[in-house]
Amino acid sequence: MKGNIKIIKSSFDFSSLILIIINIILNSISLFIVLLIPASYVTTNGYLVILISLGVPIFLTLMGLSSGFQNLIAKIIIINQRGMYREEKELLYPLIKEVINKINNNYDLKLDIADFNFKVFNDESINAFALGSKNLYVSEGFLYNNLLTVGEREAILAHEFGHLIKKDSVFMSSILSCNFVIRILGYACTLMIALNKKLKMRTKGSGGVGVLLVMAFYIIFVKILSDGIFKLILMLKSQKTEYRCDAFSASLGYGENLRNFLKKIEKTEITSSINFIKQLYSTHPKISDRILALENYNNYF
Repeated sequence: MKGNIKIIKSSFDFSSLILIIINIILNSISLFIVLLIPASYVTTNGYLVILISLGVPIFLTLMGLSSGFQNLIAKIIIINQRGMYREEKELLYPLIKEVINKINNNYDLKLDIADFNFKVFNDESINAFALGSKNLYVSEGFLYNNLLTVGEREAILAHEFGHLIKKDSVFMSSILSCNFVIRILGYACTLMIALNKKLKMRTKGSGGVGVLLVMAFYIIFVKILSDGIFKLILMLKSQKTEYRCDAFSASLGYGENLRNFLKKIEKTEITSSINFIKQLYSTHPKISDRILALENYNNYF
């Protein structure tokens, strides 16, 4: 029986588009507030500040959607990545081909192993993640840990292909690339205020009051709305994609293998201290919840 196309359709659904627009608005307001500080030194056109405040977040969001930008960021943040050795390819490629064959047969797709890039990063833990629509990273622990069976490795790979097909990280990168730069600008202006006690804002009343008002608005829009409420919504969406990719892996016949793997790593989660707030802002749901959801994965179809 063919898998339901709903689970792999369209890389961007309506909710993703709405979140991207909200993120642009929040960052535009944040940047406008930030630009009030350097703009106070010079006489400038207010419309120019508004144009920059809107244009920069849109530009950064579009940059985040490009595969070239994603690869550049990956090279910067994943400093211990490398290509696969010949023996690693001999170990991994047959598993990848098996997963791709199942995906093609179940979802009428025409994926080919040559269409994807596979890299290794130096980490002893069992880990793998997808980037964009073509890049799949596996840890050395994923390759060499004897606790994993062949079926469990394929189940994990199938989960990551669920991210690649849906382009989940493309959406996240469009959000995070914008947030990252705006935060740097905000922190730079905050530092400027801290170092320059004589800064006088061109507002009614004392310069000190103007500075305090600017920073109060910045804290509201960045720390409370963006890094607080909006990030929480983003993480909840991210957790939902993990459930979906688990369901995708299970739909290919890897449900039991994936459950077995999750039960193995659940022990490490139980022994670690995970508080409620930290879990809320985690990209992944609790492992115990993922195991439970796998028993009813058909709910995602």
